[in-house]
Amino acid sequence: MNITSKKVEWTAIQNLIDQYFSELGYKNDGFHSNIIFEGEPYIIEHNDETIGFFSLGNSWDGGKMFRTFYILPKYRKLSKRVFQLLMSEFDVEAV
Repeated sequence: MNITSKKVEWTAIQNLIDQYFSELGYKNDGFHSNIIFEGEPYIIEHNDETIGFFSLGNSWDGGKMFRTFYILPKYRKLSKRVFQLLMSEFDVEAV
C-alpha cells in the first residue's frame, strides 16, 4: 500500500475540512474546532491521490495525539490500515 502524508497549511485542505464538517453535521460550538486546529495539518495520499487528512498535536502527557483523522468516503476501506500506519509512523499514543 503506497500511503504517504505531507504537512500542509490549513488553507490548503479547506475543501477536505468542509467535507469532514458536513459529514459530521457540524455545528460550530468552538470546542471541536479548538481541538482540531490546535494540531498541525497533514494530507494523506494513496498512489499520489489525496484521500484524506489528519491533524497531529500534543496529548495531555506531552506525547503525540491525533486531533482529527478523516478519510474520504470512497477510500474508507483503507481507513484501518492507513490509521495504523500513521499511528506507527508518527508514534501516536492518543486519539
